[in-house]
Amino acid sequence: MNDNGVADEGDTDGGAVSNSEYPSLACGIDAKAEGISSTAVGTAAVAVGANSVAVGNSVSASGTGSIAIGSGAVAEHVSTYDYSATAVGAYSRALNEGAVALGVSSRADTVGSTAIGSSASVQAPRGVAVGNGAQVGGNAGVAVGASSFASHNAVALGANSQAAMDTVSVGSAGNERRITNVAMAKESTDAVNLQQLIDFGTNPYVNVDLNNIAIGVGSVSDNYNSIAIGNTSLATNGFSIAIGAAAEASQSHATAIGYAGHAAEGAAAFGYQSNASGLNATALGRESRSSGQSSISIGVNSNSEAIDSIAIGRYAEAYAPRSISIGANSLNDRENTVSFGSTGYERQLTNIAAATELTDAVNLAQLEAYAKVVISGSDSVGLFANGDGSLAAGSIADASGEGAIALGHSQFSAGIGAVALGSENRADGNGAVAIGYWNYAFGDGAVALGSAANATGAYGSVAIGMSANASADNSVALGADSRADEANTVSVGRDGYERRITNVSAGTRDTDVVNLAQLNSAVANSGNNPYLKVNSFHDPARAIGEESVAIGRNATAESYAALAVGMESLATGNFSVAVGQTSRALGSFSTALGASAYAGTGGTAVGVGAYSTGQASSAFGVDSRATGERSLALGVVSKAEGFDATSIGAESVAIADGSVALGALSVADRANTVSIGAAGAERQLTNLAAGTEGTDAVNLDQLNAVRDLAGNAATDASNALAAANGAQGTANTALTNAATAQSAAEAAQGTANSALANAATAQSTADQAFANASTAQGTANNALSNANAAQGTANTALANAANAQGTANTALTNAATAQSTADTALADAATAQGTANTALANASTAQSAAEAAQGTANNALSNAATAQGTANTALASASDAVGKADQALDVAQTALARAGNLVGNNEGGAMSQAIGNGAVAGGSGTLADGAGAVSLGLDNQAIGNGAVAIGDPNLATGTGAVAIGADNTATGNGALALGNTSSAIGASAIALGDTAGAAADGAVAIGRGAQASAANSVALGSGSVASAANTVSIGATGTERRLTNLAAGTAGTDAVNVTQLAQESALREAQRVELGAAISNETAARQQFDLQLSQRMDAYDTAVTDLTAGLASESSARLAADTALANRIDTVENRMNQFATQLDQLDQRIASSTAVATAMSGNAFLPDMKFNLTANVATYDGAHAGSLQVGALVTPNVAVNAGVATGFNRGGRTAARAGVTFGW
Repeated sequence: MNDNGVADEGDTDGGAVSNSEYPSLACGIDAKAEGISSTAVGTAAVAVGANSVAVGNSVSASGTGSIAIGSGAVAEHVSTYDYSATAVGAYSRALNEGAVALGVSSRADTVGSTAIGSSASVQAPRGVAVGNGAQVGGNAGVAVGASSFASHNAVALGANSQAAMDTVSVGSAGNERRITNVAMAKESTDAVNLQQLIDFGTNPYVNVDLNNIAIGVGSVSDNYNSIAIGNTSLATNGFSIAIGAAAEASQSHATAIGYAGHAAEGAAAFGYQSNASGLNATALGRESRSSGQSSISIGVNSNSEAIDSIAIGRYAEAYAPRSISIGANSLNDRENTVSFGSTGYERQLTNIAAATELTDAVNLAQLEAYAKVVISGSDSVGLFANGDGSLAAGSIADASGEGAIALGHSQFSAGIGAVALGSENRADGNGAVAIGYWNYAFGDGAVALGSAANATGAYGSVAIGMSANASADNSVALGADSRADEANTVSVGRDGYERRITNVSAGTRDTDVVNLAQLNSAVANSGNNPYLKVNSFHDPARAIGEESVAIGRNATAESYAALAVGMESLATGNFSVAVGQTSRALGSFSTALGASAYAGTGGTAVGVGAYSTGQASSAFGVDSRATGERSLALGVVSKAEGFDATSIGAESVAIADGSVALGALSVADRANTVSIGAAGAERQLTNLAAGTEGTDAVNLDQLNAVRDLAGNAATDASNALAAANGAQGTANTALTNAATAQSAAEAAQGTANSALANAATAQSTADQAFANASTAQGTANNALSNANAAQGTANTALANAANAQGTANTALTNAATAQSTADTALADAATAQGTANTALANASTAQSAAEAAQGTANNALSNAATAQGTANTALASASDAVGKADQALDVAQTALARAGNLVGNNEGGAMSQAIGNGAVAGGSGTLADGAGAVSLGLDNQAIGNGAVAIGDPNLATGTGAVAIGADNTATGNGALALGNTSSAIGASAIALGDTAGAAADGAVAIGRGAQASAANSVALGSGSVASAANTVSIGATGTERRLTNLAAGTAGTDAVNVTQLAQESALREAQRVELGAAISNETAARQQFDLQLSQRMDAYDTAVTDLTAGLASESSARLAADTALANRIDTVENRMNQFATQLDQLDQRIASSTAVATAMSGNAFLPDMKFNLTANVATYDGAHAGSLQVGALVTPNVAVNAGVATGFNRGGRTAARAGVTFGW
């Protein structure tokens, strides 16, 4: 051991250096304790900061009051406010004031940041990261789940979730989850049950006997020593008290005070609709709820659901066993922790969990490691552990009593068995206990818990809560600022801030609750009525009205059944209630609760300065205002000014009639609207998977899909109409060509008729020539010449016939022209197909751009993974360096083991074991088996590199696994279990809360009894069940929750609200009507075309028939010519018939081409897919076609696509296309 601050031959610790000027300790090869009252234990451990502690190999605690435990851990850079940094786990880093890093390679770099889990990282102030690889990159961000990420003021829930600024996310792009079990909207209109009505007493006003009192219409008190005051109030079990209209204390020792208050067995509920449903629970404040056993809720709408949980403040919530939430809007869902805020309502100490930052077994590990090297023949442990068997750890910690314990900064425990835990506490007395900050327990058995609490009675005084003070013997002060200054009393308040439950013995002061003996005495001496009479004019209180009650100095109840409680309180209307100093209930059925509260006719005002002037209005919260008729204002400085207006949240404003403002600073200024924010401060829900059931929320992708479907239908209709118009033009051209052919045929007929006439003339000339030949021989020669001339004429006729043949050929040429026109129509159809291909190419370009963006994100994630790999490599190198010092470490571990045996024998527990480089084990029966593993507490086991088990008893198995609390199990690499009996089974699984269970890789269960059994599923809320992979559940079958206050979605994976869905449905219906009209017009046009074509073909057939008949009438003299001409005409007729057939085929090909073009459309890339295969079928005008299309993402900026389509009808054609898309 180094005893003089200089490494010399007399040292036995391998060169450890302690500060010789101030009390400090260094133990281990090259260990250094240079700060004032610092401690360094382990090879190369360095404690530079004042009051700092460094335990493990190569650890560094360089900030004031900082703590670093685990191989390679670092805690430094602390502010002047003494918010010490804490790093627990191998290679953990806590690098700023109030930073906490828990788990192997965890990192908390900024002010007030908290990182829990293997490789968890927080890079922004007040951020919280929980889970393997969880990251926070923005101010006040919260990331819960393996590899989750949260930006500024964002919350990411679930493995791999990504949350952008000011959002709540349950997934990420391509990894969305569904939010299931969302119930339909309901209003809070439930009435009392039949049993309550049956239990009403027969006397509608007062029912009093020797053991029970019932005052008010329908009030019932029918068991031993029960009291019911107020209309329909119920006190139906022994020692129960119900005060206020509809108040119910139906079980033994229950107390319910306030309208519709409810209290279970041994519970107490104070305030409008307060509900203490847990055994021995306490609910204080309007609509406060305490459902957990022995839970406490104080404040408007405060809620404590788990056993021994405490919620103090407006809307404060405590869900986990023994959790504490302090302050308005504070939220706590982790067992045995204290929270001072929530996301969006952070305070200087933002959700700092005591179990992982200040009062957990970490301090015990520091103490035990300290004890293992300090023990030198005595059974006391610590620098100032002066009493036998005492323990002292921390800067200026002093345990001077026998068996006393002082753990933390500036702790003092002076009595036998006295305990001081936390910072600057003093326990001065046998068995005295002071836990928290700046608490003072003076006297035997005194207990002070909280901050600035004082228990100073000579014997048995108890003070619990901030600034609570119990100054008398055996007195109890419960709650912040409570005062108990009389012996044998229990107080939950002080003068001017009473909570109206004080003193279990006979009351002696104005603010005490009287006991049964006092009540019976008062009843026995009340005058003519042997049971009860409350109608007094004695000063100071005045109960003037019939059945009225006034309690307190100058309290006045002037009207029928009025109740005034508190100094200067005034209740002037029938059934009015005024409770609190200077409270005013100035109309019938008015209720004013709280100092200076004011309620008009039918109004309710709860809270200091609450103001309800609108008829039947309600104001809850400090300085809340409800001025509109039937309006409701909930929250500090909230305002409801319109008729039926509702404002909920701090400084929320509902101005217009029927408007609702939800959330802090929300503004509703339009009639009959609901606002969840204000201009420039809207709220939104992101990363919502597509809904699949009737109760699921839908996201923006689903909305866009509906819009795209309607858009594609309109595009198809437009293309079909264009194709029909093109076909109509082609048909018109064909009709024109047919008319031209008809005219040519008629011209040919005229030429043929002329030829026949010339032939007849030639025949007549020949006959005349033969007649002349018989007369004279000479004349015969002339006749022969004439005959030859006639023969020439006949030849001319034949030439004319040939001309007719040419005309017929011209008609055939015209028919060929019509065929060419039809081919042109086909070419136009191909052009239309090209246009469709261009549209598809454009869609592919957009898809490529989206994929390029995704590629960029993937590259960023890849770079992050590379950086993480580099960090892991560095950590591995550091581990190798630590391994080289194993030989020297074995010597130190042997000495530590011997010291541990001594400690174990003193405590009567099993020996702790630390196996592996940098492993830390502290407490009875603990096991830390793995490099950098940490096990602190009773019977905890941390098995695996970087595993952490803290509490009683927990099991953490796997690399980076963390189990904190009681009876928790974390099995799997990066698994995290916090709470009581929670279980995280699977890689990166997370279970937070009482009996929460996450039973698959990446599963997250948050809340009491929450269960997530499928991969990457998230169960959020008490009793929620998530049994399908990649889903988020906020309830269970039969216990669904509604998802409300949803902003309009803007991104593809955002949830959409009802308004967006209704708008899109209307748009789709309009497009459907427009498409139907276009199809009807196209059908009518085709019918008109078919009629015109039929008429023209009939005329053409008639012309051909006439032409054939004319040619057949030629004389036998011209038989050869006639035969030739007839053959040519037959050819023309066949060609025309072929033309008609071709027109019919053209119509079929047009229909087939349209079907092919339709089938060729519809190719789209699926998100995040590099290869897509699309198959389509289509039909048009009786024609059917199918297509097969492929697309591939070659690079992030280049995509190729190709397709082939064919018609299924006889003679169907086949088309093919290919394309390439570039994006940048």
